[in-house]
Parts: sequence; C-alpha cells; structure tokens
Amino acid sequence: MADSGKVQRRYERKQLPLSVRIRGHESAESEWSEITRLIDVTPLGTRFILKRLTEKGRILHLTVAMPRQYRCFDHTEDQYRVWALVRWTSVLEPMTEDEMVLDVGVAFVGKHPPAGYLKNPLTRFSAEFAIETGETKIWEYSSLASDAHSYPNRREESRYRIPIDASLEVLNTSGQVIRTEFTVTEEISLKGASVYTEFAVPSGQFVRLTSAQLKTSVIAVVRSAYTKEDNLTRLGLEYVKGRLPLAGIEPSDSSVGLH
Repeated sequence: MADSGKVQRRYERKQLPLSVRIRGHESAESEWSEITRLIDVTPLGTRFILKRLTEKGRILHLTVAMPRQYRCFDHTEDQYRVWALVRWTSVLEPMTEDEMVLDVGVAFVGKHPPAGYLKNPLTRFSAEFAIETGETKIWEYSSLASDAHSYPNRREESRYRIPIDASLEVLNTSGQVIRTEFTVTEEISLKGASVYTEFAVPSGQFVRLTSAQLKTSVIAVVRSAYTKEDNLTRLGLEYVKGRLPLAGIEPSDSSVGLH
C-alpha cells in the first residue's frame, strides 16, 4: 500500500478556513449534518474540526466553495460536492462533559460514493493512493466480516477474561447519552473488549464504557453483537479513545491469554 503521507507531501498544504457542510450517518436510516471550517487543504484531501463522532474508514460528504485549483471535477460549479474517506481522527479536549470534539483528516474519493456505501452507509473503507496520478482506490474492510464473534485483530492479540463492573452508555454522534446500563466485561485486550448487554446495539454505534473501580472511561465503537450458548448477548468493542488497563497482566503471560 502506498504511504499516504508521501502522497500528501507532493502537494502544498494551504491554510484555507472556508465554511464547509459535512454530512454523515448516525445509522443506516438517519443522517446528520454539521457546518464547520476547513483548517488546511490539498487537491487530495482536507482537515477540519468536527463535533460529531466519526472514525477512520467512514465516508463523509463535503459541500464547500473550494478554489478551482483544489478540485478534481466540477470546476465551473459554485460549490464543490465531494465524497471523502476519514483517514484519521484525534479527540480534542471536550468543551463540556457531554461534548466530544474531533480533529479529522479526510481524503477525497470522488464525485460519487463507493458502491458499498450505498448499501450500508456505516461501512468502513480502506484506501490506496497512486502517487503518480493522485488517484484513490478504496475498498471495504474485509476483516470486519471475518469473525462475527470478535472485535478487530482477534487473532493478532492476547485477550484476557477479566470481569470488570462498568456502565455502558450508548452515544449518538453528538456524544450525547441515549441509553445506559450496568454491565461487566467478559474479555478485554489492548485494543478492545467484549461486554454483556441487554441492548440491541448495531455495529458502528459509539459507546462509552466507564469503570468506577478503575477510575477509567473509554470511548469505543461496536464491531459486533453476538449470543453464545448461555443465551447472553455480548458486544465486541474497539477502543476509540482510551483503554481499559489489563490490571498488571502482560500480553506475554500466556497462562491467562485466550487465543
């Protein structure tokens, strides 16, 4: 895969605080919209601050009065309407306890969204950049369908059966709590956790997991929901901000690792 950082360095980053409308999806049926400002831009992508929760791999739609030299199409239109792939996010300090602010970098992917997006707008994608042409090729993350009973990288990391009492808060993309329940973890790892739940939470939903015992709160994304032989439902979570500590257990300790 081409190094996106090398591609970006072929173009001068221009500080361009233009007003931009960002559209994304809360769920397959519900869309959100936010107006913010660009921070900097190249013909391949841009960066902005967002008060909506999103993650690497999501597709967003941008509408902005982009200067012609930074466009790849619609050079005569007043507004540049372009689909973009979230390449990275960084959580900034929240303005209030219930508000999360993200620094977001996106790569432009064209005038039309990828085919998989039309089927499911919460689908995540990966990208490859052609340095010579500046073209972007994207595809769906195949790893998400490889094991419905796991969180990502299950085969690449150690997991531990560590029961931790916690509150599970389901968040909307504004970071507001829409449901809360008390739960316990079944397994945790360096990158995610599985927790018991009585909620029907779809993949792609953001949640906050808080442990009073550990004095720790993490933001995570639901990657899977599954039920085992005991008829109890679990959520497979991938951390977005923070992580639950492994309570002194190192991943190299194979006596407690579940592989």
